[in-house]
Amino acid sequence: MGFLRCSYRLFRLSLHIIWGLLLVVTVFRHAENKALTPRQIHTQHRWLTKAGRIVGLRVTTHGIPIDAPALVAANHISWLDIMAIGSALPVSFLSKSEVGRWAVVGTLSSATGTLFIKRGGKNAAAEAIEIMRDRLQHGMNVVLFAEGTTSTGETVQRFHPRLFTAAVEANVPVQPLAVVYPHPQGVHPIAPFIDDNDLLTHGLKVLSEPSIPVNIYFCEPITDTQTERRTLADTAHQSVKQTVEQHQLPGPEEG
Repeated sequence: MGFLRCSYRLFRLSLHIIWGLLLVVTVFRHAENKALTPRQIHTQHRWLTKAGRIVGLRVTTHGIPIDAPALVAANHISWLDIMAIGSALPVSFLSKSEVGRWAVVGTLSSATGTLFIKRGGKNAAAEAIEIMRDRLQHGMNVVLFAEGTTSTGETVQRFHPRLFTAAVEANVPVQPLAVVYPHPQGVHPIAPFIDDNDLLTHGLKVLSEPSIPVNIYFCEPITDTQTERRTLADTAHQSVKQTVEQHQLPGPEEG
């Protein structure tokens, strides 16, 4: 049954990706590194929502996001987070520059407004802050996976403060957002994409699952952004961490 489910979803996902590539040369033509138009934002939202449904995500949102452009500070568990968050809120994502060079995925990401950061580069952070600030000032939400890497989802690692400078300079609020993949074991065992996981192998496991529930929690927004970036990062981290640990299902008891 898992093989048939995987094959069917892989076929549907392939057609969906082809549709996405057609959108790149039509709706998203010349959109790289520019603020998206309302039509492009709506199209991106629809595409990510359908992609999530195809791979088996069952997204439930909790709370209401702030009604203003915001720096969305989220925990990071998997590449699935992108579809889950993108279906819950129109956003631009910040990603490592290597993703922009991936076949197909890089093309889709770049064309639909993903912001790329060259990790380890001499001026990488400053360039990322400038791009994020510009996107925020043009009315777009920007998602920052503030841990800087993926985790198992059991808790939330420290939020790195430097890129929170974009919210301060753009004078926009910070919207903490918690991603939870609930499961009787505590975290859905298929969801985390960590360590040396291979994308293809992990993707096939995801496509073979009957479904993967994911809860998106919009935490209390931080509206006073004229403060130190460290304070912003710590406040957002505490909010997301508490939410994740509060809503994480307990794992099985050891006996």
